[in-house]
Amino acid sequence: MKYVIAPLIALLLAAITPASALAEEEALPEPLQALLAAAAADPDPARFTAAVELMALTQSAEAIAAGAALVSDAHASTARDTLGMEPVMMAEASSTEPAPEAEPQPIWKALPAQAISTLANGESDLWTGQVRAGFRQDSGNSDRVDYTLALSVERDLAVWGFEAGVNYAYAESDGAVGADALIANAQLDRETGDRWSVFIGGQYEQDNLSGFDYTGVLDLGLAYRILTGEVRTLTVQAGPAARFIHPINGDLRVEPASEFSADFDWQISDTLSFAADSELLVTDQSRFEQILALQTSLGELWALQLAYRYRNEFDPEPGFEEVDTRTDISIVREF
Repeated sequence: MKYVIAPLIALLLAAITPASALAEEEALPEPLQALLAAAAADPDPARFTAAVELMALTQSAEAIAAGAALVSDAHASTARDTLGMEPVMMAEASSTEPAPEAEPQPIWKALPAQAISTLANGESDLWTGQVRAGFRQDSGNSDRVDYTLALSVERDLAVWGFEAGVNYAYAESDGAVGADALIANAQLDRETGDRWSVFIGGQYEQDNLSGFDYTGVLDLGLAYRILTGEVRTLTVQAGPAARFIHPINGDLRVEPASEFSADFDWQISDTLSFAADSELLVTDQSRFEQILALQTSLGELWALQLAYRYRNEFDPEPGFEEVDTRTDISIVREF
């Protein structure tokens, strides 16, 4: 009621004005336009129709239709129908043709452009992740310092989730390649309950200091979220796997395996976070790996990360160490 009392008073005042004088106006008086808008906002569409019929006692049909058009196209159509006027054709309602849709860019142009925009703006509507650049200290099979570049991404897909990462290190010494290591991984998850999910994933690693030409793992199984808070999260997963091993001097082998892993994340403060990822691969050549990472923010989008990796190949290739460690210090760009 409070939205229509004042306009109704204005309508009663307008009722004593000769219709011929009002018909000369191009638009409805402001109080009547407000009444029309208030009636259109009412959940009951009959209020708008009644307002149009009431205004028709003192206003011209053209003026009422023009006022309804200021509210919306749908209310303009309702008003013209109530007043017995001809409906407005689409060609008359708009004299301009819609602009043609832009042709989509080829994927080889669209993806680099999207990646550059994401890194420049520091945000993406679809993906979250980080780019890291820094150096690492290896010990075990090699004692050296190398430069590294890494990318990790993650995307939530409603009940589905996807995450992937690439880590690459390369260095030369006296014209010879000292380090050439590539690690790539990807995993697809699907929720099956409040805490349960199923996953399928894979990992590929090529490292000239590991004793293998390359190794790979394909796995699937179940995951369970033990901690789901905003400060701390802990997820464990397990399942069957297959490990691919291609030694430097030897043929490719495929071994059945079982994989067990745990991922722990702790937001210590607004600017400091800690992560611990552990993995045990049980096979003829079993392997255990743990990565610890401490990250502190340097601003809204930048951070400094210190990471430590411990790996134990329980049955290494001849001539290589069982334990291998790596320490990384990286500047991180988040998006």
